[in-house]
Amino acid sequence: MNSPAIVVVDPLTHFSEAIAADPELTQFDIIFSDASPTNSDETISRCAHADIVITNVITNFKEPELSQLPRLRTLVTASIGTNHIDLDYCRQHGIEVVRFPGFCAPAVAEMAFGLMLSLIRTLPEAQVHVLENHFDTQAFWGTELRGKVLGVVGAGDIGKRLIRIGKGFGMDVRCHTAHPSPERAQELGIVGFSSKEEVFCDSDFIILAIPATAETENFVSDDEIGMMKKSSYLINVARYQLVDLDAVARALNENLIAGFATDVPGAEPFLIKDAPEQVQIALTKPNVLVVPHIGGNTYEADEDLYSRMVAELKRLIATHPPTD
Repeated sequence: MNSPAIVVVDPLTHFSEAIAADPELTQFDIIFSDASPTNSDETISRCAHADIVITNVITNFKEPELSQLPRLRTLVTASIGTNHIDLDYCRQHGIEVVRFPGFCAPAVAEMAFGLMLSLIRTLPEAQVHVLENHFDTQAFWGTELRGKVLGVVGAGDIGKRLIRIGKGFGMDVRCHTAHPSPERAQELGIVGFSSKEEVFCDSDFIILAIPATAETENFVSDDEIGMMKKSSYLINVARYQLVDLDAVARALNENLIAGFATDVPGAEPFLIKDAPEQVQIALTKPNVLVVPHIGGNTYEADEDLYSRMVAELKRLIATHPPTD
């Protein structure tokens, strides 16, 4: 019996470093990748002989891929979310799925406020202004978070931190969740949960922090934007599927909302030059901030994630008898 075949299908540089630093794991033949697969056939080819596959959010493992991987017994994703994985197929075929809830919650929550502050204080524009050899202290005016209404969509690990930080800024916090209860509200330090309509109608800033599921796809579209005040900002630090980007682009181009920030606007890798014209126009406006899915990219989150992944891999090797 050989040791289980382990394939890391996406580039996870710091994970390979963590493996190399652990004497218990260096004896195993783990195949690492320098780049993510570019298509389904490449995913299948790389993972064809793997018992354990380690991925991140870029590579999809849906039925077309999973059905061609008969040896696969465990799929480890270096993420909180699992919308890139067909969980039903995995359950039906005995494939264990391992994820890591909460590892980057502090990083993502802080990133959300970084995006908000950058927008309302026009920081990117102000920096360009100085770098282009200008210095007009009266050219940039903003607003404060203090006294504004913060609408948090989601009451999980990230939502909890968003509420706490928002209160620290002196904001009036509202929260919407699909699973409200008096006990959860008390835990979060809020009087009660708000409806979706209340959050979108009343908030000056709305932060999305819920998983991408069939139920939450296009959670924000024309109807929700129509509820928002023209002075309101939408911030998405969750998955891109929550937002109907065409609807948001129309709203931005018609000045129906004050601004938009997102950690990832579309399927990765997202290139603005490949987007429809109205989306390109909207995303390059000064009241928009778009970054390449870096909300969880902190050294602290990385250390937490990879230490947990190393521990999980040891468990899997110890408990999964290898395939002949």
